[in-house]
Order: sequence, then structure tokens, then C-alpha cells
Amino acid sequence: MFKKNLAEFHKTMNKNRYYKDIKNYGEDILESDEFETAMNQTHHSRTSVAKHSVLTAAEGLRISRRLEKMGIKIDEKKVVRLALLHDFGILGRKEKFRNNYQCWREH
Repeated sequence: MFKKNLAEFHKTMNKNRYYKDIKNYGEDILESDEFETAMNQTHHSRTSVAKHSVLTAAEGLRISRRLEKMGIKIDEKKVVRLALLHDFGILGRKEKFRNNYQCWREH
């Protein structure tokens, strides 16, 4: 089941212009058991932890590349891996915070 869900997830995420680099830097994370859990856990009331993490990695790459154009050296691999892992600590928990405001403020 996970392989089918993962293939479907990759197909959806491939539309993101940064996803190829995200897969390159974080393939082991994307194929982990924890990521499977992340695919099936709701986050921010409207997405999964997995999708949120991938979109966070994409935004991190977008910002990193702008900074690099300004001469600031960035380790893109670290940016991607940290973004993919940043919410793994909430996996298996029903609620991360008491409410969305607290989540937004403390996240």
C-alpha cells in the first residue's frame, strides 16, 4: 500500500518545480516508514504532514536560490533535509497544539 501511495504522492509532487531536487537530497527520508506515517497524518487542518514538509522544502529551496544570487552561500541539501524532517516529532500525535493560533505562533 505504501509504495502505491508513495508513487501517487510523487506523481502529484512532481508538478512542483523543486521536487526533483527535493527527491535528490532527501530520497531516504521520502521513502522512510516515518514519511508513510506523515502521508497519512493531517496537519494544519488541510494538508498532510508529508505534503506540508515537501512544500516547506520547496519554499526553502526557492529562498536559498534567491540568497545564492545575492552571493550568500547555502547548503541546499541541509535546507531540504531539515525541512522534510521539521515536523516528524508530531507524528502519531492527534494534536500538536491546543489550537491553530498557538500552532502558528509557536511553530
